[in-house]
Amino acid sequence: LYERVFRSHRDLFLWLLILGVVLCLIHLHLRRVEGYLREVNQALGQLTENTGHQIHLSSELQPLERRLNLLERQMQTQQEGIREQEQKKNDLVMYLAHDLKTPLACSIGYLNLLLDEPDIPSGLREKYLRIALTKSLRLEEMVQEFLEISRYSLTTVVLHRQTVCLNRMLAQLIHELHPVLANRNLDCSLESAKDIRICCDPDKLQRVFDNLLRNAVQYSREGTCIQVQMKTADGQVRISVTSQGEPVDRDRLDHVFDPFYRVNPGGSPQGTGLGLAIARQIAEKHGGRIDADSTDGKTCFTVTLPLKEDRAAG
Repeated sequence: LYERVFRSHRDLFLWLLILGVVLCLIHLHLRRVEGYLREVNQALGQLTENTGHQIHLSSELQPLERRLNLLERQMQTQQEGIREQEQKKNDLVMYLAHDLKTPLACSIGYLNLLLDEPDIPSGLREKYLRIALTKSLRLEEMVQEFLEISRYSLTTVVLHRQTVCLNRMLAQLIHELHPVLANRNLDCSLESAKDIRICCDPDKLQRVFDNLLRNAVQYSREGTCIQVQMKTADGQVRISVTSQGEPVDRDRLDHVFDPFYRVNPGGSPQGTGLGLAIARQIAEKHGGRIDADSTDGKTCFTVTLPLKEDRAAG
């Protein structure tokens, strides 16, 4: 029996033995891999549930453990930022909604007085009308702020490019601001060596510079001059808007482009805090950027844009 079965088929039994050992090793390896996959699955579940606990894996999976823990920290930071922005937005909406009542009630009150008292002297009638008009204009501004919040939340910036002259655009914006400048006893100068043309979305770019100029008017010291300068270098144009007033410290300056953040040196909240955030988004869509600096009582916002059309950015 030994001769017929084992000795004559020795090679076959040897191969079967080797095959059995290999299968056992493969089984053990697959069990080990299954254990690793189970650990990774549990770690991913912990990551998606955002438990906040440190992820621990086997020593063989240490590189993956470090990456997952880094990803968890990044997700927590992003979620905290989203919650903070949402809270700022909710607070701002509450502030605007509460303050809508005041100008509305005031306008209605003075208009009712005019209707109920037809024999009011002309001077007093004009005074009441001016007050009602002022409150109505303030109401319009606040409604516009609500619309701005909605646009920022629900839309993305889409560019419609054409070639425009930056000098004329800025000169027109400065001219339109003359009444506001006169009320604050301010002046505004435009310095540029030559006409500069770029391919951009003029409507959206006007919004960027209009926002920067109005911010400069709002925070300038009375009797000073707002300086607008344009320079070209290295295929780019840099437009700086410099105002003189209370300096902005670095902590606040680092957040001026954050949505719903409002620099508020005077103590009274003004605007939605979206102007600079949207301006930065528009500049980046054009392939450029906006930088801010404040030293020696001067605050400068610099817009850098490519002179040539950047189709990838649009």
